[in-house]
Amino acid sequence: MPAFGEDVVAVVEHLGLGNVVLIGHSMGGVVVETALRLRDQVVGVVWADTYNTLGDPLTREELEEFLVPFRADFVTATRDLVRRMFGPDADADLVEWVAADMSAAPPEIAIDALEHAVSNDRAILAGLRGADAARRRDQSRLSAHRHRSTLALRGEDRGHVPGWGVA
Repeated sequence: MPAFGEDVVAVVEHLGLGNVVLIGHSMGGVVVETALRLRDQVVGVVWADTYNTLGDPLTREELEEFLVPFRADFVTATRDLVRRMFGPDADADLVEWVAADMSAAPPEIAIDALEHAVSNDRAILAGLRGADAARRRDQSRLSAHRHRSTLALRGEDRGHVPGWGVA
């Protein structure tokens, strides 16, 4: 996960992006790893189909139990996992294509990524806190900017306007 996060950071830096909203699907922990590195640049994190038990991390024993089938027979365990991710009405050819593609990954890399994907709660929560702090700072700056702009448009002095404050 940290290496994947570094890859996203490299893209953000190469493109010279300012504030970013990170969007992650499935292995969305990558966006949190990225948020941990970019900190103040991250104004939002969006996940699709990622964590449903965030804040309730697996114990080391539960994690090891989850990984046993992948270490024993990576291809079969991966294909089984992929098939469980799709609903009963999913296109069978698509399911088999995804299963074949994912099970063809190098097991040592894929298992490490899978382990980090399902055991990254602490880093994810820290990343979310960092992104939230950045969002609050940005809202404060926006609110102050709105306050000045509104006063100038109304021709008022720079005194306090009720209702305009830090969000």
